[in-house]
Amino acid sequence: MTLPVTDHEVPTDYGQKVPAVDQAIKVLHFLAGDPRGQSTLTEVCAGVGIYKSKGKAILNTLRSANLVTKNEHDKTYSLGPGVLLLSRALLDQTDLTRAAAPFLEELAVASGTLAFLTLIRDSQQYVVARSGSPGGIGVSIRVGYHYPLTWGSMGKAIVAFLPEGEREELMSSPPLFFHGDPRSDPEDLDAVRAELELCRRAGFGADLGAITPGLMAVSAPLVGGRGIVRPVGTVTVAGTFSVEEAGEHGRRVAAKAREMRVRLGPLLDDIA
Repeated sequence: MTLPVTDHEVPTDYGQKVPAVDQAIKVLHFLAGDPRGQSTLTEVCAGVGIYKSKGKAILNTLRSANLVTKNEHDKTYSLGPGVLLLSRALLDQTDLTRAAAPFLEELAVASGTLAFLTLIRDSQQYVVARSGSPGGIGVSIRVGYHYPLTWGSMGKAIVAFLPEGEREELMSSPPLFFHGDPRSDPEDLDAVRAELELCRRAGFGADLGAITPGLMAVSAPLVGGRGIVRPVGTVTVAGTFSVEEAGEHGRRVAAKAREMRVRLGPLLDDIA
C-alpha cells in the first residue's frame, strides 16, 4: 500500500538538516572514533558539543534502537550490535565474508553443526558470517550478534593466543566471561590459565555446556596482522554434539582456521 503525499509533506529545502538527527549521527561517529571503544556521557557531550541533557536523551534513544550499548558497571557507552545489523547487506558483500562462506559451509556440513565467523572490535567480538548444516539442529546465532571478548570457547581461543603481556593484562582486568556471567560464578584465574595453556597446545578452545547446558562449542583463532600476527577473530562450530565429539570438531575447526589464514591472509591482514 502506498500512502498519498500531500503538499505539506513535500520538503521545501532538500539541504535542510534535522538538528537532533545530525547530533545523533555525530554521537555515533564519536563513539566509532574513540580508540578505547567506549566513552562516558561527559566525553561524548564534550566531543560532540552538546549539553549533557541532550546527550543523554540521544544516547537513550540510540540504545532503544540497539545502536548503542551502555556498560552499567563503569557507565560508559559503545556502539551496539544494531550498527552491524544495519550494515549486514554490506558485510555480506565484503571480500572477507564472501571468501569465508565456503569454508564455513564445509565445516557446517562436515560436523552437522552451525559454523560461524567472528571478528574483534575493541572489547567485543561480532558474528559476521555463518553457515548451518541442512540436517543439523538449529542454533540461534545470527550475523550481528556480539559477545564480550572473553566469551566462552571464542574468548578462550582469542585470549590463549594473544601475546603474553596482553593476555596477562586482560586476565587482570575483570569481568571475564570464559564460563558465562561472572556475577553468578566468578572465574578461578589459576584454573583459567591452565585451560588456556591446553587451548594453546590443542589449537582450539571449547565450551562443553558450561554457558548453556546442552550446547557445545569449539573455537579456533583466526589470525591476521602485518608484523605481529595475532587473533583478529574466531572460527566456531556450535551444536548438540557429545563431549567425545568435541575433540574431533575442535581439530577440524583449528585446521580450517589455519587453511583460511593461508588462503585469505591478505584479507585478514587488512582487518588486523
